[in-house]
Amino acid sequence: MSAATFAREHGIGYTTFCGWRHRQAQSQPSPAFVEVEVSAPAAVVELWLEVGAHARLCLTSEEQLKLAARLLHHVEALSAC
Repeated sequence: MSAATFAREHGIGYTTFCGWRHRQAQSQPSPAFVEVEVSAPAAVVELWLEVGAHARLCLTSEEQLKLAARLLHHVEALSAC
């Protein structure tokens, strides 16, 4: 794929794209264009947790789930005191 085609397909002005490539080439050697396979985005899943009467958490990623688990462990430890 040419640089012009790439820029057009991604809604980037060709001269803007060339400017970015030029600045990148000056700062460090850059790899050539390579073909990549992009998988379809995963469906967004929401998990709602109600904590007590006044707190609700909406979790939408695995990282948020990990943080929520840590938060709940801390809350549980504090309530045991």
